[in-house]
Amino acid sequence: MKINPKNIIKAMLISLLMTYLTVFVEYKMPPIPPYTAEFMPDEVLVGGLPFYFIEDHQGISPVNSLQSNPIDLLLSQIDVFYWDKFLINWWFWLSLVLLVLFLKNMLKRSQLNH
Repeated sequence: MKINPKNIIKAMLISLLMTYLTVFVEYKMPPIPPYTAEFMPDEVLVGGLPFYFIEDHQGISPVNSLQSNPIDLLLSQIDVFYWDKFLINWWFWLSLVLLVLFLKNMLKRSQLNH
């Protein structure tokens, strides 16, 4: 099977967009260290799917709000951004997009052979 670089780049961009859009999937979870004993929130707002990669920074950002602007998300430190979890999410979505493209290509080939 021939690999088309345009399809790989397209898949990378689609998966990057899908990863970014998961910022809008917000949910609350128990706090993750490091929090001081005197300031320990009950729940923390996080965003990202399947793994969270942005966390509401208690005390700096407005309460229960996450940055959704990509430039603010990366450059400002209002919320906590986890690069490692972001990359895991991106790889997850990239693998799904590549799987869909592969299955689509197989289906197209099987229809041509019949």
